Amino acid sequence: MKNTILVFITSNVSRAAEPTQVLVDIQSPEAAQSGLQQTSVIFCENILTVVQGDILRTIGHLPDTLMQRADLALKESLALT
Repeated sequence: MKNTILVFITSNVSRAAEPTQVLVDIQSPEAAQSGLQQTSVIFCENILTVVQGDILRTIGHLPDTLMQRADLALKESLALT
């Protein structure tokens, strides 16, 4: 049984400057590949694990540059930095 770690993504960008948040501005070339339809924030403070088979669909993927920023935000959230 494989698990997947998930974090929330929200279109409420009011806290985008916090170190545990990652802004995904769909106007940028890197974010345009993400599959998101509006500028959003990856909210790395709420983390959950689900069984991979319970995921019904994938709306997109983050390019490596945004995933690296998400990794740093997760480290900050977990006090690993």
